[in-house]
Amino acid sequence: MKEILCNSAYFGVTVSLIGYGAGIMLKKKFKYAFLNPLLISIIFVIGVVMLCGVDYESYENSAQYLSYLLTPATVRVLDVNLKGAFFCMKLAARLMSKQRYGRIINMSSVVGLRGNAGQVNYAASKAGLIGMTKSLAKEIASRGVTVNAIAPGFIETDMTRTLLPTVQDSILTSIPLKRFGQPEEVAHAAAFLASEEAGYITGQVLCIDGGMAM
Repeated sequence: MKEILCNSAYFGVTVSLIGYGAGIMLKKKFKYAFLNPLLISIIFVIGVVMLCGVDYESYENSAQYLSYLLTPATVRVLDVNLKGAFFCMKLAARLMSKQRYGRIINMSSVVGLRGNAGQVNYAASKAGLIGMTKSLAKEIASRGVTVNAIAPGFIETDMTRTLLPTVQDSILTSIPLKRFGQPEEVAHAAAFLASEEAGYITGQVLCIDGGMAM
């Protein structure tokens, strides 16, 4: 089993493809479409994990309410988190429908489920991803393809590490498990949804959030 990491230069989307290939790990940059005919001809794609996530307003600067959101940054958030995932899902669905098997996993966010003040653009993009997940799941279930989403809460990543200690303390009070999640915990959930054991699960949102969305 090989992993192909394809980076979309335009949308800044990282996509992990898991499949049977020609016996070599391929790493290549693509533009608009992240798969080319050669790759399609040699790969039986098992799973696609969409790892899209930027939030310029809240993490590069400070949380901004809707009235003060900068339009260019907002468009960028929607381009990466929503539009980028849309085009990747479209091509993956076409390929998997033809092979009549596949797992599509989108990385949403607990913010897409419960909202968060100062993150209107980010919440909109992640909520939209959940809508796309459920709709596509209904479209291609008969082809043997499952589509699910993972909604992480606050995970210890570069994006969350920029938060001020006082902000982090405030967030921890809203997490029943009283800690931030680890990237490995999200990865394990994605691995499960891509496995044979998850073959009867589709159109679902799995929260990895320490209980925030309860």
